[in-house]
Amino acid sequence: MYYSGNILVIENAKNEIGNKGGEKYWRWYGFNQRVNWCAIFVSWCANESGIMNNTIPRFSLCTDGEK
Repeated sequence: MYYSGNILVIENAKNEIGNKGGEKYWRWYGFNQRVNWCAIFVSWCANESGIMNNTIPRFSLCTDGEK
């Protein structure tokens, strides 16, 4: 399980409340059509917080985030 201790991740996630459909996130990841985006959202928040790959890797499948 990944834990950053970085409050920016939480703040970035909270700022996205109300975003519906997740297109912003799955397009950012590189998908051209809707996909399940829950894991992508975690990567997006990490990227926006400047900690991607330092603490939280880029991933699109929930099972990849379990490592």
